[in-house]
Amino acid sequence: MNRTIKFRGKRDGTGEWVYGDLLTNNGNPIIVSQVNRDYISRSYVNDESVGGGTHWAIETPAYLVDPSTVGQFTGRHDHSTAFAPTETKGVEVYSGDIVAAHFYYMNELIQCNMEVYFNDDELQWKLRTDKHDVPMYECDYMHVKGNIHDNPELLK
Repeated sequence: MNRTIKFRGKRDGTGEWVYGDLLTNNGNPIIVSQVNRDYISRSYVNDESVGGGTHWAIETPAYLVDPSTVGQFTGRHDHSTAFAPTETKGVEVYSGDIVAAHFYYMNELIQCNMEVYFNDDELQWKLRTDKHDVPMYECDYMHVKGNIHDNPELLK
C-alpha cells in the first residue's frame, strides 16, 4: 500500500502556501519541497568527522512556515471532478480545509461546510462543525471551499 505523506503551511513573511515534507529546526517547522531527482547530487567528503566517503546531498527549497498553519494531506481528494474521466482526481484535502460536505444524520441528509481535522483519540480523519462531528469516510460528497486560515467565515 502506497500512501502519500506530505504537508502544507504558510511561509513566514509572505503568507504563500508551500507543500512538501515537514521538518523542524530548533522547534521551528520547515516545509521542504518534495525531493526531485534533479536536486540530488553525489559528492565525496574526505573528512573522518562525518564518516568520510561518498555522501548524497539534496538541494531543494526549504521554507520556514507559521506553525499554526501546518496541515497534513489526508490522502483523499475532493469530489470536484466527480463527473470527469476516472483518471482525473479532485483537489487534495488537508487538515484545516473547509469542505462543503453531504452526509446522513438520523436518516436526514445534512449539507454544510465543515472543517477537516485528525482526531487523535479515534485515530481517524473527521469533519466537524459546532453541531456535527463525523468520520470523513461517512461523507457522500466533499468539495474543498477554502481553509480555516484564509476563509474562517465559511464556517459561520
